[in-house]
Amino acid sequence: MSRDCHVDVETFSKVLLKTAGTYRYAEDESSDIMCLVYAFGDEPPNIWIPHDIPDALAKQIRTWMHEHHHGGQTFIGYRCPKRIRWHADRGGRFWAFNAMFERTVLNGPAGRRIHFPKTKRKQWHCTMVQAKENGLPADLGRCGKALKTPHQKDEDGRPDMLRLSKPRTPSKHNPATRWTPEDVPEKFFNLYKYCVDDVLTERDTHYACKPITKNERKIYLLDQKINDRGWMVDLKSIDDVQFLIDEYKKRIVEKMIKLCGLKPTQTQALAEWIRQQGVDIPNLQAQTVEDYLKKKDQPQEVRWALRMYSLHNMKAPAKYTAMERAVCSAGALRGMFNFYGASTGRWSSRIVQLQNLFRPVIDDPEFAIELFNERELAVIKLWFEKNPMKVFASCVRGMLIPRIGHDLLFADFSSIEARIVAWMANAIDK
Repeated sequence: MSRDCHVDVETFSKVLLKTAGTYRYAEDESSDIMCLVYAFGDEPPNIWIPHDIPDALAKQIRTWMHEHHHGGQTFIGYRCPKRIRWHADRGGRFWAFNAMFERTVLNGPAGRRIHFPKTKRKQWHCTMVQAKENGLPADLGRCGKALKTPHQKDEDGRPDMLRLSKPRTPSKHNPATRWTPEDVPEKFFNLYKYCVDDVLTERDTHYACKPITKNERKIYLLDQKINDRGWMVDLKSIDDVQFLIDEYKKRIVEKMIKLCGLKPTQTQALAEWIRQQGVDIPNLQAQTVEDYLKKKDQPQEVRWALRMYSLHNMKAPAKYTAMERAVCSAGALRGMFNFYGASTGRWSSRIVQLQNLFRPVIDDPEFAIELFNERELAVIKLWFEKNPMKVFASCVRGMLIPRIGHDLLFADFSSIEARIVAWMANAIDK
C-alpha cells in the first residue's frame, strides 16, 4: 500500500478566491467540492464526484476513465471512498500542488459536508513548494512543460472550470445562481477530465523534482502553522476608518467635478483634460503623477487635479478593504504569507500584503485610531497637519492587534541581508 496519495479538488464558491484568500474561501458555507481526483503511488487515478449527477454523464465519465486510465475507478455519491478514509485516518501522506488550498478546503465546511476525514498539517506535502525550491515556476502547467513530464496538463478544460467555480448570472429562463450537471453536462465532463489531468501532471512533477530538505520541510510546516493562526484585526476601527475614507473621497469627487467636470475614476478622460490645459502628460500612473506634481511650472488647476486624483486613488488605504474581504469568522487574517514566494526562498505576501505596509507619517497612529471612532473628518483635520488620506494610510499597521491575553512583539534586524552576504563570503573584517 502506497504511503503517498496525490490529490486535486475542483470547487465552487460565492467567495472570490483571488481577493478573499484561501482561508476565507474555505470557511464559507457556499464553498463546495465539485469533484476530487486522487491517485495512490503509481496507480491509475480515481475520481470521486460527491454529488448526484445525470446517469448519462455518469456513464460518460466512467467510460472515459476506463478507456484512458485502465483500473481507475469512478465514485459518485456523498460517501467518501473507503481507501481515502483509511489513508487519512492512519496518518497517510497527501500531495497536492499548493497543498494549503486542498487541506483547508477539505478540513472546512465543504469537506465536512461530504464526510472527508479531518487531516493534520504534517500529513500534507506541497508539490508547488518542491517545484519552487527546484527553481521552477509556481504554475503546474508551466512546470510540466519545463520538466517535459510524461503527462502534460491539458488547458482545454480551464475555461469550463473557471465558469463552474463561480456563481452564474440568473436569467429569465433559469433563475438559479449556480450551474448544475443537469444544465451543462458537457462542461462538467470537461471539468472532471481537467481535474484528472491536474493530478497526473502534479504526480509527474513530484517525481521529476528533487525532494525538499528536512530543514525546509520543518520551515514549511511552521509557515502553515503561522498561516493557520493568522493575524487578528481591529474590525471596529477598520469600519470607522472606512466611513471616513468614503466621506473624504466624496469630497474629492465633488471638488474634481467642480474643477474639471470629471470624477477621479475617469482616468482617460482626465488625462485628456490635462493635455487640453497644455500639459503633455503621457499617462496617470502613480510615478508619473508624482513626477509632475514636483514640477513647479504646471498650471495650478492641473496640479490640483493631479493631487486630488492621486489622493483618491492612493493604494495604502485600500488595504482596509482588502482586510475586510479576507478576514475570517474569528476576526483573523489567515493565509497572508506565501512560503518560498521569491526565487531566493524568502517569503512573499498576498491579499493584504502585510510585508509592504505604508510607513507612518504621523507620530501617534494609535491616537488617530481612537479619533476614528468619532467619525468626523473635521476632528482628523484639527489634530493632524497631514492630509487625511495619509493619516488613514499611516494607521494600517495599527489595525493588527493581539489576541485577548497576548501581546504583539515586533523585532527587526539591522541590514540583515548585507550581514548575511558578508557572512557567506567569510568577510570577517569590520
